[in-house]
Amino acid sequence: MLIRRVEPTAAVSAVLRPNDVLLAFDGTPIANDGTVPFRSGERISFSYLVSGGCGTARLGLLAWGGGLVADSLIASDGTDPFTSEERVS
Repeated sequence: MLIRRVEPTAAVSAVLRPNDVLLAFDGTPIANDGTVPFRSGERISFSYLVSGGCGTARLGLLAWGGGLVADSLIASDGTDPFTSEERVS
């Protein structure tokens, strides 16, 4: 999934830049259309993982950028790691 913009206050801003490609989020592979596996044979939007699946203290990101593939961990503080907005439970 191509990263078009990175919020400067978001947790991912330490590791992602515009034009990077996000390959996996917390071990779940992301397709180039921004979908992730859901149930057998079904796919859903990557935003589902972010909105409901960020309950851990650290989140794993696998991204390609600048000719390199990087596996990074970011801290999760209860906000959306991509926008720094609080998640509503």
